[in-house]
Amino acid sequence: MKQLTHRVGLIILLLLALTNIAAAEKEDLLNQCTQAKDQNEFTQAVSYCTQALDLDSDYIDALFWRGFSQIQLGKYDEAINDMSRVLKLQPLDVEAWSHRAAAYRRSGKFTQAMSDANRALEIDPRDLGSYMTRALIYLDLKQYDAAIADCTKAIEINPNFAEAFNNRGKSYGDQGQHSAAITDFTKAIDLNPKHAEAFNNRGFSYNQLNQYDAAIADYTKAIEFNPKFAEAYLNRGFAYDKKKQSAAAIADYTKAIEINPKYTEAYNNRGKAYNDLKQYDAAIANYTKAIEVNPKYAEAYFNRGVYYADRNQHVAAIVEYTKAIEVNPKYAEAFNNRGIANFNLDQSLAAFADFTKAIEANPNFALAYFNRSICAANLGSVREAVRDCQKFLLVAPDNAYYRAYRENASAYIAAHGGQ
Repeated sequence: MKQLTHRVGLIILLLLALTNIAAAEKEDLLNQCTQAKDQNEFTQAVSYCTQALDLDSDYIDALFWRGFSQIQLGKYDEAINDMSRVLKLQPLDVEAWSHRAAAYRRSGKFTQAMSDANRALEIDPRDLGSYMTRALIYLDLKQYDAAIADCTKAIEINPNFAEAFNNRGKSYGDQGQHSAAITDFTKAIDLNPKHAEAFNNRGFSYNQLNQYDAAIADYTKAIEFNPKFAEAYLNRGFAYDKKKQSAAAIADYTKAIEINPKYTEAYNNRGKAYNDLKQYDAAIANYTKAIEVNPKYAEAYFNRGVYYADRNQHVAAIVEYTKAIEVNPKYAEAFNNRGIANFNLDQSLAAFADFTKAIEANPNFALAYFNRSICAANLGSVREAVRDCQKFLLVAPDNAYYRAYRENASAYIAAHGGQ
C-alpha cells in the first residue's frame, strides 16, 4: 500500500511538473507574441499566439492578441472569430467588444460594428478606445456631428488624448472645415510629436487650402516617423504635382507603389504626372495598370479617355468615358467629355444629351452649360443656346481661366438675345 501511494505521489508530481512546463511555455509564447506585435511583426505575432493556443485553446490573452494582430493584417473574419471566443469566455471584456467592433467596421459591417461599440460603452462609459471606434464608424457613415460628439466626449474624459483630436480633425476635414481640422491636428501633434497620421492629415488640410509647401513639410514629417506610410507618399506626390514638380511627384508615387503594389490611386496619379511630362506611353501604361488593379476605378478610365481624345481618337475616347460612367453614373466630367467627343464626331444630338446629363449630375458645371450652348446653336436652337449662355455666366467664376468663355457667351447673347 505504501508503494502504491508513493507511485501515485510521483505521478501527481510529474503531472504538476508537466503542467508547470506547459504554463511556462505558453507564457513564453505569449511574451514573444506581444514583443512581435509591438514591433509591428503581426504575422509572427499570430504564429506565436497560435502555438500558445495549441497548448491551451481557451488561453484568453493569446486569443485577444491574435485577434488584434489579425486586424492589423486585414484578416477581419479571423479577428472577429478570435474576439468572439474571448467574449464567450469573458463577456464583460470591453477591449474585446471594442476590437471586434473595429474588425466589423473594417469589413464594412457597420450595423454589427455599431452594436459592439455601444455594448463596450454600456460596460464602461469612460472607455476611450470605444469612443474612438464608434467615432470612426460614424465617420465612415458620414455622420460627422456624431463623430465629433464622440471625439469631444473622449477629450472631456482625457484632455491629453491625441487620437481624439486627430479623429475630430478628420471629421472637420471631411466636411471641408479645414481650418478647424488643422487646429485639432496641431493639438494631436503637440500631444504626440511623432503622430505620423496627424501630420499626414494636417498636410491634407493644408493641401486643400492650397498651402502646398506646408503640406509637403507635414507629409515629410509623416514619412520620417513612418517610412512605410504609402498614403503620405501619395499625398506628397499630389502636392508636388500642384507645384508643377512632376518628377518629384513621380518619385513619391513610385515609392507609394513599392510599399503597396495594389495602390490604384498611385498608379493613376503617376499616369497624370507622366502625361504632364509628355511621356504619354508611360501615362497610358499607368492608367491601364490602375484599371487592372481595380476595374471599378472610374477616374483611370476617364484619364485614358482624355489620352485618346487628345489624339483625336474620339471613338476610343467615348469607349473609355462610357466605362467611367458605368462605374460612376454621376460622373459629370465624363458626361461632359463624352459630349465633346460626340460633338467632334458630328453627333450633336448625342452630345446635347451628354451635356444635359453632366448638368443634371452637377447643376453648377459651368463648362457643360457653355458646351451645350454651342451644341444647341449647332442644332438651330438659338433660344436654348442663349439660355445656356446666360446660365453659364451665372455659375462661371469671374477669373482668367473663364475670361474668353465669358466674352464668347456675352457676345452670343448680345447677337441673339432678342430672338
